[in-house]
Amino acid sequence: MKRVARLVAYSLAVICAIYGALIVVNLRDVPPGPEAERLRALLDERPEIADADNAFVFASGFEIARGYSPVEWGRKRLNWIAAAGERGAAGPDHPPGEYYSRSRDRAAAHAEIAQSHMAAMTSPDSELASWIDSERWLLERYRLLVALPAWRGVVPENASIPFVPFLSIMDGQKMLMSEARLAAGRGDAARVRAMLQQDLRFWRLLLGESDLLITKMIAAAAIRRHFESGNVVLARLARAGGAGGEGVPESWRDPFGDSELSMSRVMAGEWRYGSNLITLMLSERDLADPLKLLARPLFQVQDSMNRHARKVVAWIDYLDVPLSQLPGRVAAGPLELAGDDGLRAYNLTGWLLEHDWGYPNYTDYRVRVADLEGARRAVLRATYLRDGNAVRVPGLRDPYTGAALTEAGGAVEFVGLAGGDRGRFRFPI
Repeated sequence: MKRVARLVAYSLAVICAIYGALIVVNLRDVPPGPEAERLRALLDERPEIADADNAFVFASGFEIARGYSPVEWGRKRLNWIAAAGERGAAGPDHPPGEYYSRSRDRAAAHAEIAQSHMAAMTSPDSELASWIDSERWLLERYRLLVALPAWRGVVPENASIPFVPFLSIMDGQKMLMSEARLAAGRGDAARVRAMLQQDLRFWRLLLGESDLLITKMIAAAAIRRHFESGNVVLARLARAGGAGGEGVPESWRDPFGDSELSMSRVMAGEWRYGSNLITLMLSERDLADPLKLLARPLFQVQDSMNRHARKVVAWIDYLDVPLSQLPGRVAAGPLELAGDDGLRAYNLTGWLLEHDWGYPNYTDYRVRVADLEGARRAVLRATYLRDGNAVRVPGLRDPYTGAALTEAGGAVEFVGLAGGDRGRFRFPI
């Protein structure tokens, strides 16, 4: 028994000595690396935006009840969330108050119209007018949102932080496009053009200024819905006796720019979000778990951020290429990241966590955004073909290959790089 006790004591002594040596090795973190600085600059080195001009603040308070200020309550909600995060509390996702509910406050007949953007594009005028009249305050709130000049979001510090209420915001988009359809039926090209411009300008703004991948994907989905609904609106305008092209806004004619199609800012946001999650998971606020207590001194936050940043920047440089080169990236498959070095004493906890850190195929997200340029060209060509003047419009070809867009079955079609239905766009002439 004495020999067993001595063996156990020696073993514990060796373990303690090794752990002590590891602590000595991990006394200091490293400075930010160039890749980490590049990602930080993408997120932080932008002009300050007042709450009154920040669409993110307005959107955060979008569901506050009628008669209240979305900007004021958006700021209250964001402050509430930040305070809850500091307390480590899950809690409600907004401060006490009266909130609009799509399921509770909307008539059943109007709920059917609002269930999809194409339902709103095919419902009778009388039903559309009834819906708009019953919730005009929501439409006007949406108009105020999409008129704002900037979007400055916040990268969440943990996964439990609630998201912007985009479902209700999308209802506003359906209402605006429905009103545009009614205006098209009256032959009011100027009003149609103004509403299409207002809507697409905002979603293109969000596409370019998003800090999170999910927000950029929502913007891409909203732009697709805009083009599909907008094509229906302009076709009706043409049937009402005018040229559908007279309703085309400037935002339809402008090609998507690099800042809109680039993945760099949202990749930077994903980098910060992932780093926040790991840091929170190992934070000193959670010392009940003995493994975390032992692992925390062996974790170097900046070193892990630097290593993660090198991989994220590699993805950015791989994906942010001209559209003509993107098919080659898709054909080559996901980026093969260089393997990590072997087991090491410095930042041991970070090294172990990296081996559980999975990277999705970001190419899939890049092409979903890039395909929007092909959709823009296709819907424009459908509009001008309907008016009989597509020959006079240059540049409306496949953005990847330069080939002519397909015209089949009375529609202009574009097949992008995204798989399945996501990459297929069809605009009836």
